[in-house]
Amino acid sequence: MIYFIKSKKRHFSYAQWNTYFEQNNAQRLLISFEDDRLTEKEKALIFPSICQFERGEYSDGRHLKRVADRFAAETQNKDYMHCIRWFIKEENAHSNYLKTYMEHYNVREKKHVILDHIFRQLRKLAGLRCEVIVLVTAEMIALSYYDALQHAAGSPALKAICRQMLHDEIPHISS
Repeated sequence: MIYFIKSKKRHFSYAQWNTYFEQNNAQRLLISFEDDRLTEKEKALIFPSICQFERGEYSDGRHLKRVADRFAAETQNKDYMHCIRWFIKEENAHSNYLKTYMEHYNVREKKHVILDHIFRQLRKLAGLRCEVIVLVTAEMIALSYYDALQHAAGSPALKAICRQMLHDEIPHISS
């Protein structure tokens, strides 16, 4: 289980985060659907939640960019502004992995997910601090979810997606 992963505590500067995100982006997962089959029972089990998480992983980040840009200007730290944009890009890559998986199985995306709406509204209640707290909370939920999801079906493609997501998400909350 994810709870037993031991990681060396890292404290990245914003410049180091930018390097991390850039390197991670250069190694994006290529999803193979060769020999990937799901039973009807597996589809019924996993796709309702995958549709919700796909929606939650996607954002244009307008509010986050705005508050991050304000913070970067106040602290005169442009690295922070770039770091946030890399983070948004990585989260959108996660959405694309799930969307590609859904498209392979002809599952339509959900345009409106109530929990996603609630998280988005909570993020906008206050400034950057509130935004980051809500995002970290969502990242922690995602860790448990993707750990469980990789065991929910026999799909090699889904297991690869979940491993990639866990690889990407763990540093977001442990650094």
